[in-house]
Amino acid sequence: MIELRKIFILVFVISLLGITASCYTQSSPVKGDCLFAEKINQIKEYVVSIEAYSTDKEANICRIGTGLILNKNGLIITRESVILDSDSIEIVDINKRQGSAWIVYKNQGIILLGTNLPIEVKPCFYKDLEVNNNSRLAVLGNSFGIFPSVMLGEYMGDLPNGFKKLNIFLAPGNTGSPVINSQGHIVGLITGRFDLYSDDSKERNRGVFIPLNIVFHTIKKFIKPNRGWIGISAVDREKDDDNIIEVIRVFKGSPAYKAGIKAGDIIVTFQDSTMHSIHDIAKGISQFEPYSTVTFQILRGDQTLTKKVTIGDPILIRDYSK
Repeated sequence: MIELRKIFILVFVISLLGITASCYTQSSPVKGDCLFAEKINQIKEYVVSIEAYSTDKEANICRIGTGLILNKNGLIITRESVILDSDSIEIVDINKRQGSAWIVYKNQGIILLGTNLPIEVKPCFYKDLEVNNNSRLAVLGNSFGIFPSVMLGEYMGDLPNGFKKLNIFLAPGNTGSPVINSQGHIVGLITGRFDLYSDDSKERNRGVFIPLNIVFHTIKKFIKPNRGWIGISAVDREKDDDNIIEVIRVFKGSPAYKAGIKAGDIIVTFQDSTMHSIHDIAKGISQFEPYSTVTFQILRGDQTLTKKVTIGDPILIRDYSK
């Protein structure tokens, strides 16, 4: 059944994006469909496929989802469920270019990722568009691992939390996908299936999306004022009946890289306070503005080292990959 759905989605995408060639010889309704397809074709430049991996032997998972490019500085919006419990995040753009990504901000299920993949587009988003009953909508994302794929549906009403229900078969991989109206405007992001919010099994295949104005409201505290970033990936581990924080990756050119922190280092303290989890570190860094200097004590083999890190500005994250 899944293979048949893959074939259906692939054929649908080819058909939808291929009808634009005959737009000017068709009737008005068909011209409207052609315009819809043209807009979707433009927006695909802003969409990326996300693959999130876990090195935990018990988890041993790879999650697949979708992200929306926020700006040319390398920030990408997605949903927390896409990268849950992941140690390594990879992205692929419409041109099949691959890059690494990392979490720079998380709030109420919305995730902002930074990436070392060059961003060459300048997105323009519409934040306050109304969606009416039975409005035609499209989801542009990563269906069953097929990227990019397009699925059509209709708006079916609001949920109590402000999210909106979409009459569509929501395929795995579409979480984080942009929802596009018939005028070609992005109006929201897919947040999951309706059965996550309801006990009605008959509606389990329907999707739920979060309006774009709520997304921007959620991340505006990060965008202004900016939060700090040091450029590491770390995991919580258990060693000798104690919890430790191990650095598993340091991004080249990042503040941590310039300070001499390396993969394999164990973080012991931050600003002379003992750290018990990566969440403690993230919370501590968030208290400091970019360009502040902070102190880490790390364990490297038998050596205890002190590293001073100048916190970077994630909005200028492109500078770190040079």
